[in-house]
Amino acid sequence: MSALLLFLARTAALLPPASGTFNTPPPPIAAPVAVRSEDLAVPPGASLRAATMEGLAVQPRKPVHIPIACMVLGRWGMPLTCFPAEIIGAPSSWSEFFDRGRSVPANARSELTAVALIRAYASRLRPDVNPSEVTPWKLVVLDQLISPEDAVAQPAPADQLTATEIRYEEKPSAEILAALYPAAAMRAGVASRVTIICRIRHDRRLLCRRPPLLPVTALGVSNRPDLNAAFIYASFQAASLMRIAAKTMKGEKTVGRDLVLNFQWKMPD
Repeated sequence: MSALLLFLARTAALLPPASGTFNTPPPPIAAPVAVRSEDLAVPPGASLRAATMEGLAVQPRKPVHIPIACMVLGRWGMPLTCFPAEIIGAPSSWSEFFDRGRSVPANARSELTAVALIRAYASRLRPDVNPSEVTPWKLVVLDQLISPEDAVAQPAPADQLTATEIRYEEKPSAEILAALYPAAAMRAGVASRVTIICRIRHDRRLLCRRPPLLPVTALGVSNRPDLNAAFIYASFQAASLMRIAAKTMKGEKTVGRDLVLNFQWKMPD
């Protein structure tokens, strides 16, 4: 098994039960820690921010801060379970964390809170320097800023490039890609494949747009729309860490063109 797949297997083994019901006493919980911008290895990128603004019944007229409390796997900086911080407070145990979080049904949350939760789940913190096997999880609060400027109109299609035609000046490491694997999909043992189309902007960063969802009958695609969406968001986040060289392999300019990226998200057998 490769080091990457071994990482995924070990991480899956550390995930708490989705129900929040523990068969054995869970590790102790410490007071929630506020996450600073420098604590984030992968903050919400422009593509994720734009995608989560689509379809809102009412767009915010000014920036809105929504704090989200998350149970995070410290070794990999991965949010596992998140709830609005206002209903979490400072729980005395992980069981109380889940009980408080479930006290407000998901369908009772505002649209902007739902956006904040999506962004929190797709973010990644910097891994703990000295991770603990005894207390692998920690409680953090991520302040999600939702701004009118996050809504970006999708550009008209342009000439397309493939990954084999370009050079990367920056790209995510294998460890970051593994850490971006959606926790819910990891818990369910689900894999998927995603194709996204990204505009190469003037700074040679990428603005990616939501692709049409592949039919659930397509090879390698989950039949759960929520997990498919999580894989798309993870792909957007991976693309946010890329910077494309100014010239293609053939010496043509890249800025203003579209880049087609394929992601194969796979759990170990």
